[in-house]
Amino acid sequence: MAIQGDSRVPGKVRVAIIGGGFSGLGMAIELLREGMRDFVVLEKGSQLGGTWRENTYPGCACDVPSTLYSYSFEQKSDWRHVFAEQPEIQAYLLDVAQRRGVLPYVELRTEVQSSRWDASARRWRLSTNRGEIESDFVVIGPGPLHEPRRPALPGLDLFRGTTFHSAEWRHDYPLQGRRVAVLGTGSSAIQFVPKIQPLVEKLFVFQRTAPWVLPKPDHEIGKPVAWLFRNVPGFQNGLRKTIYGATELLQIAQRHPSVMEKLSGLGRWHLKTQVRDPVLRDQLTPRFTLGCKRLLLSNTYYPALQTANTELVPYGVTQVTETGVVGADSVHREVDTIIFGTGFHATDAASFGRVYGREGKSLEAVWAGSPEAYLGTTCHGFPNAFLMLGPNLGNGHGSAFILIEAQARYIADAIRTAEKQKADTIEVKSSVQRAWNDKVQGALATTVFNAGGCASWYLDKNGRNSAIYPWTTIDLRRRLRHFEPASFELVAAKGKAKPARKRPPKIELDGAVVAITGGARGIGLSAARRFVEAGAIVCLGDIDLDEAKKAAAALGSRAFAFRLDVSQRRSFQSFVDRIEAEHGPIDVLVNNAGVMPTGRFLDESDSVDRATMGVNHFGTSLGMKLVLPRMIARGRGHVVNVASLAGKFEVPWMATYVASKHATVGLTGAVRGEIEGTGVTLTVVMPGAVKTRLSGGIPLGGLLAQEPDDVARGILKSCRTRQPDVVVPELFAGFVPIYALAPRAALRKIFSALGPDRLLDEGVIEARVGYEGGVREQGEAVRAQGAIDAVAP
Repeated sequence: MAIQGDSRVPGKVRVAIIGGGFSGLGMAIELLREGMRDFVVLEKGSQLGGTWRENTYPGCACDVPSTLYSYSFEQKSDWRHVFAEQPEIQAYLLDVAQRRGVLPYVELRTEVQSSRWDASARRWRLSTNRGEIESDFVVIGPGPLHEPRRPALPGLDLFRGTTFHSAEWRHDYPLQGRRVAVLGTGSSAIQFVPKIQPLVEKLFVFQRTAPWVLPKPDHEIGKPVAWLFRNVPGFQNGLRKTIYGATELLQIAQRHPSVMEKLSGLGRWHLKTQVRDPVLRDQLTPRFTLGCKRLLLSNTYYPALQTANTELVPYGVTQVTETGVVGADSVHREVDTIIFGTGFHATDAASFGRVYGREGKSLEAVWAGSPEAYLGTTCHGFPNAFLMLGPNLGNGHGSAFILIEAQARYIADAIRTAEKQKADTIEVKSSVQRAWNDKVQGALATTVFNAGGCASWYLDKNGRNSAIYPWTTIDLRRRLRHFEPASFELVAAKGKAKPARKRPPKIELDGAVVAITGGARGIGLSAARRFVEAGAIVCLGDIDLDEAKKAAAALGSRAFAFRLDVSQRRSFQSFVDRIEAEHGPIDVLVNNAGVMPTGRFLDESDSVDRATMGVNHFGTSLGMKLVLPRMIARGRGHVVNVASLAGKFEVPWMATYVASKHATVGLTGAVRGEIEGTGVTLTVVMPGAVKTRLSGGIPLGGLLAQEPDDVARGILKSCRTRQPDVVVPELFAGFVPIYALAPRAALRKIFSALGPDRLLDEGVIEARVGYEGGVREQGEAVRAQGAIDAVAP
């Protein structure tokens, strides 16, 4: 494809990407990485770059450290400053585009005038200044800082001087000797004011609201550090992760205005040390909580305001005359130049009015001033359309690259899912979008963004926060890790698309959400420790909540405790729902909860049977019924059912336990056959004797008893291998087929040699009185609560 010229644009493509900034570039790179070549990047400018091409005002620089402000897969090792400046950032973007092979797919000087969904053809029709384009999917990435906002001031059209916005800087217009009015004191103004102050004759800075300005730890990156970046593997990535972690901590603080109020001491100190005049200092003192607006960083802004040719006007402008401006103090100030540092149409961009969905309405009309989307990416009524850096996806603390990469992977996964399921259209369900946005707005209500006492661009014209994501980007990345078909309507040419059978996707435990029943002790706790070490988020469910909380506290910040009675559908449902609401979709479920009664079957009370089957069998069954449908809808997931070798053998004096484990082994195998090819897998783990509370009081000598961690390693191994059966220890695996073929006389001799009669020793019985009594009590509770009846559909 040509990247510029007068030729017409390609008539049909699989994916049309609107916008050639970092968002559009990131999306293009992800498609190429996935082997997708049928796409085009439509950029209205004469060069890629977006925000960093448009904003060229003096002093333009990033307010995020340069180490973090780059793609994770294209980290630049030769940044000149800790906070990169505009020319360097723009050069980085163009370099990445060339090296990643994106340029052949770019159409420059191509402005999309409208995008309309054709319901009959199930395609998007894009009208551009260079012709029409049809696409199956459209990715809208113009960027939130795209359309300059100019205030509608009375008399502005009468002004005889020169006006321009900071994003449309007039480099052909010399400022030397000019009388300049700057309107706005946001992130752009605090950068260009110190740069133009030495040039102009007189500078008036009109400030409606005093912003928080913090020290900027900026300096040139010296040769030693640059050498480390280039030559020490992992150094730059480690620094990047450290900075990223720090920004995430700031986000957590922003959820609590009281915490941010305490952190504002740094801003007060900076103001006090740089501004000695008490009157000016009072005028520059913010009246809202730190973080309510975007944090500003500068070491030169306050000094510039105190120069002889500069006047801070602590008011907004109310009127413009032919020769100057009038502030809210009613004073007329003669100027010949007005520079607007008034930001952008972040939540009400005109481009939203040029995208028309299924009902023929534009995004602008549907949103009615309050943009919303599901995960900031998809909107009901706009099939096969995706937004980059969409509503409620921004943050007031970190790098947009984190968001861009997560979204690009998610969108590519959505397109890939549509292809596999032979779906013509994918559209987020209205109920899913509504529930998501209710949750987002509820979470935002108490954050500093909403409750910090300021009016920021985060709030749309209806007063609703349409810009900020209320949780960490770690949380967002987890939610965007995989496209979830269950949240969407996927429709093929002849009706609803059928899920494609597929090989199970690889499970990446780093960041995976793992649910473990019976997680407070024994095998469950050991497995939890292993999963945490692998980087997973582990949710421990146990009937003993206090013990689960202790276990989670010992495991660290990636472990969470929940009360769970696996024999109760309501309890199990709540467990699953809370995990997915608070931590994201469950990637791995370990059905581990169990009880192990021992003794003569004919002496057992019915309550023992109820407890054993209720926990060991019905608990496992419930877990699969509640979690498997969600995993299948997503096309990925793994369930581990912890059974026992007793599920393959006939062990005297453990009859009820043996029955429950036979049920688990058989159930797992049968269900595995039903879900084969869905991308979800089932493993049954069968340990022999294990040193846990369940075997307490039983002499385990001669049984090759295992530690809980031995079983835990088998559970984690199954996540990698997805093998159907795991036997612990492995050498016992050969006994299973031998057992199936051996004569019963021989089997009796084998079991006699293992000494099952030890379970009837008086010492053992006495040692297990407490445990066996607990099983009976649990069985009585099962009967009282009607748990077994409750599992029926």
